[in-house]
Amino acid sequence: MLRRFGLTATLVLLTSSTALAGSGPYIGFHGGSSGIDVSLGSGNVRLESNDFAWKGFLGLGLGRFIAIETGYVRFGSASDTVAGVSVEQKLWAWDTAGLLKINIGPIDLYGRVGGAYWKSEAGVGNVSLTNDGFDVNYGGGLGVVLGKLEIRGEYVYYDASGAGDPWMASLGLTIGF
Repeated sequence: MLRRFGLTATLVLLTSSTALAGSGPYIGFHGGSSGIDVSLGSGNVRLESNDFAWKGFLGLGLGRFIAIETGYVRFGSASDTVAGVSVEQKLWAWDTAGLLKINIGPIDLYGRVGGAYWKSEAGVGNVSLTNDGFDVNYGGGLGVVLGKLEIRGEYVYYDASGAGDPWMASLGLTIGF
């Protein structure tokens, strides 16, 4: 009897904490790795790089299955030396995405799709180049809900050929209010 009560109480706590974490506003931070593969100028200079990336965001859970997030992403930079000339590109974006979640106890599986305004700043020797645009981003992740906290792993691809089709794989933390 006591064992059955303990199991029932555990299930109730797990499902209620997941429901609470899925509704209302939250803030989050992720850090991880990004990849950029871009051609600069007329395509004679190509940069491929992985670098440290981070993002900060605000979110709003609209029940257990849907959320909206908006935030800032810093992809890091790609650099190389070509024929003795230093080449570097820095890339950042503001993005907004809708998330569709599946809750399995304290585990959240989610897919995301949205849009991002991105800007790249490149330097080739003494010449500066800038480029910007608005493109689609999509990805998915897995989170472990611990009351109002969620620990996440996520992969997001930004379909932005003018910015080197960047991607970001990260681990992060969200805090619900």
